[in-house]
Amino acid sequence: LIADEVDRYGLSAGVEGSPIDLAEKRQSTFWNKKTLKISSPSVAGFSYIWQQLEESSHAEWHVECPKCSRAQVLTWSQLRFDKSPVTHKCKFCNRLSTESRWKAQPGHWRHRNPDRRAKRGYHLSALASPWVSWGELVTEWKTANANPEGQLRRNALQVFINTRLSECWEEHVAQYDTDKLRNRREYY
Repeated sequence: LIADEVDRYGLSAGVEGSPIDLAEKRQSTFWNKKTLKISSPSVAGFSYIWQQLEESSHAEWHVECPKCSRAQVLTWSQLRFDKSPVTHKCKFCNRLSTESRWKAQPGHWRHRNPDRRAKRGYHLSALASPWVSWGELVTEWKTANANPEGQLRRNALQVFINTRLSECWEEHVAQYDTDKLRNRREYY
């Protein structure tokens, strides 16, 4: 069973319940069944695929640093794009290397929870993609941030975070001091 973009599925297939659960039940007569659930994550706290990843072996793609050879996950926070070319800073030796140098290095999957063999999960961002350059990602990021504050900007940033970084979108909402509000109440 291949279920693609599962975070976009409805909560119910009409009145029958979860479409994913229904599809998995149809596999019950196969002794060698396999299920592959694929998706970009959506909103933190509501993302089905992220929940599945957290319950799995949670493998991440590690690449060796071109300078010190220590393996690590390529992360957006380590990307440097203030000048050309775009580089990635090693989290161990703090030295910068270009995209072509990083992507030429050997890589491997490292599981956070290797004992969870029954449910394998893999997480990979576009930073490791052979089809999308870091320059393209930086352009997309800058374009999303060029939108004026408001819904248009949030939408563009959410698409980038979800589809390019493969991370959950977290909506930042102003927090109110509920105790302070409660203490101001008066009897009417």
